[in-house]
Amino acid sequence: MLTVLLLLVPIQKLQLDGAARARVALITGLAVLGYFVLVYLIFFLVYTSIDTEHVRGVQGRYFVIALPVAAVFIAALVNCELPRGVPAAIAIAGSMIAGITTVEAVLRPHW
Repeated sequence: MLTVLLLLVPIQKLQLDGAARARVALITGLAVLGYFVLVYLIFFLVYTSIDTEHVRGVQGRYFVIALPVAAVFIAALVNCELPRGVPAAIAIAGSMIAGITTVEAVLRPHW
């Protein structure tokens, strides 16, 4: 649910022509992909032993820095606009869901 809300928030119409929008989409897409590959490569080389089946140490918080660039990428690809106030309502709903689940996760061990 949160992922869907996160993907809907950056849907905005960019005031760019087709060629500029394609360049923005290409550059931001490559930046996000490069960041993901670099994070996994660093953790693969530093933390993962040879006999392990998966990359160790990678956490979601390391990818938060790439969210604004990913939002520009999505906006450049979609290039349509939601009605006024809808992105704000989606962002508020996502924040409330995330906050409620965080409080529930913190309080669960004490129940």
